[in-house]
Formats: sequence, structure tokens, C-alpha cells
Amino acid sequence: SPQGTVKDTVMFAIDVGYHHFDCAYLCQNESEIRDALQEKIEEDVVRQADLFIVSKLWSTFHERPLVKEPGQKTLAALQLDYLDLYLIHWPMGFKILRQDIETPGREELFPADGNGMTIPSNTDFLGMWE
Repeated sequence: SPQGTVKDTVMFAIDVGYHHFDCAYLCQNESEIRDALQEKIEEDVVRQADLFIVSKLWSTFHERPLVKEPGQKTLAALQLDYLDLYLIHWPMGFKILRQDIETPGREELFPADGNGMTIPSNTDFLGMWE
């Protein structure tokens, strides 16, 4: 969704009865989702316990030491205590070019070589499950 439209869409969705919100680090819209959820919670329209919030671990964070932090940052960005489900966005990993997940850029989401080909990670995705 275009930046600046997500908050109104989420608020409308809650008003008409949606309770399942499928978020993703890739979408880069957690602040708008947060604003909508918090506003509806403060208005007593809904409680977090009534919602089912999903997010996903992005493909540049498949290395074992990197797995936990993005989930914690998602919780902080959404201002939630918990997610109902946290998934691996895609099973294949991408090489992380910069360890800064505070201000991601397109090159960090889809790291590419000089030919524009996505650079895969050498990380075995099964290691994330340990």
C-alpha cells in the first residue's frame, strides 16, 4: 500500500470487523499499523487480545545471531507486547549487506550484485529453527 494510506485502511478494517492483520518487515509500514491499532485500542473499539497479529522475519536476517532482534524491533515498532504468529517470510535467505535494521533501504531488503541479481545467504534456513 502507498505510504500514508495504511493507517486509514487498518482503522476501517477494524471498524468493519477485521481482526487478523498480516504484517511484514518487507512492507515498511509498521508505524502506520501501530498508529491505527493504538488509536482503536484507546477508543475501546478493540483490545489486542481480540486481534490476531502476524509478522514475518525478513530474508536478510536468517543467520542465527540475527533472528531474534528483528522480531523485537517489530514488537517495539508496533508497540505490542506480543505477536500471535511470527513467520519466516521466505525460506531462502539473502546476504545482509549492512547490520543496521533501524533504517532499511531497498539495497538491504533485496541485496544485489553488480548485475542486479539478488545475493543469496549461505545460511541454511533449518538453523533458524534451533
